[in-house]
Amino acid sequence: MAKILISGGTGLVGTSLGKQFVVEGHQVITLSRTTTKESTTSFWDIENKIIDVDLVNSCEVIIHLAGANISNTRWTKARKKVIINSRVQGASLLYNAIRDQTNVKYFISASAVGYYGAVTTAHVYEENDKPYNDFLSKVCQLWEAAADQFQAKNIKVIKLRTGVVLSDKGGAFKKFEAIANNYLAAPLASGKQFVPWIHIDDLVRMYIYVLNHNLSGSYNAVAPQHVSNKDLMIHITQKLNKPMWPISVPKVVLRLGLGEMAKMLTEGSKVSCHKIKKTGFKFNYENIDQALKDLT
Repeated sequence: MAKILISGGTGLVGTSLGKQFVVEGHQVITLSRTTTKESTTSFWDIENKIIDVDLVNSCEVIIHLAGANISNTRWTKARKKVIINSRVQGASLLYNAIRDQTNVKYFISASAVGYYGAVTTAHVYEENDKPYNDFLSKVCQLWEAAADQFQAKNIKVIKLRTGVVLSDKGGAFKKFEAIANNYLAAPLASGKQFVPWIHIDDLVRMYIYVLNHNLSGSYNAVAPQHVSNKDLMIHITQKLNKPMWPISVPKVVLRLGLGEMAKMLTEGSKVSCHKIKKTGFKFNYENIDQALKDLT
C-alpha cells in the first residue's frame, strides 16, 4: 500500500483517480484550497506558499493535477497568468516542500496535448516532437519543466500529455451532450480539425499503470483513434438520436465570442499513443463508438 498525495484531487480526473486508488488499497490524501476537518484532505495555498511539509514528505507518490480551467473564460493577460501560475507555482510549492530525507519516489504530473500547439496538420505528433509556439504550448512547456525539477531530488517524473477527457460526470462530453440535446449541434469552423480524446476510465488506468510499471518521461494520454471535430459531432448526435446542423459555426464567430481561446476549438492535430501502447498498456475504449456507448 502506498500513500498518495493528489493536487487537484476534487476535479473530474482527480475524483475518479482517487477513488480507484482507494479501491486498490492505497491511502489517498487530497490537497484542497478549502480548510476541512476531513482526514483525507489537507489545506494548501499556492499563492501564500502554505503546505503541510510533513505530509508531503510522508507520501511515496505525488500526483499533480491542479490547474486553473483553461476554457471557462477568455484569455486576458491576467487570466493567462492565473492559468500558468496555478500549474507551475503549484508544482514548485510541492518541490520546495521536499526534504533531503523524504519518502517521495514518484512525481506524476498532468500535461496536455496542447504541448504540440493548436494547429491542424497531417502530421501525427509523438512525444519526441518539438513544442509549438502558441499560448497552450507555452503553458505545457512551463508545466512540464516544473515537474522535471523533481529529478534533481532523485524522484522519478512521469508526465501525461492528455487529450479531451470524455466522462459522463462532467467536462467536454457533458457540454457536447447539452449542445446536442438543445438541437444546436454543428461542426466548428472547417470541422476538419482533430480532437485528441480519451475515455476517463482509460486515463485513470493509465495513471495507475505508469506508476505500477515504474515508467518515467512523457506519454501521450490519448485514444488510438483519430477523430475530427465534424466526425465527433456526428457520432455524438447519432448516439443521442439528435439532429446536426448541416452548416458549420464560422471561425470568425467563434473568434468574436471567445477571442484567442477559440483556437482550441478551431484547430487540432493527430496525436499518437504508440509510446504508451508499446509498454503494454491496453485501452478499453480504442474508438469513439466504444466510448460513447459507455457514456450515453
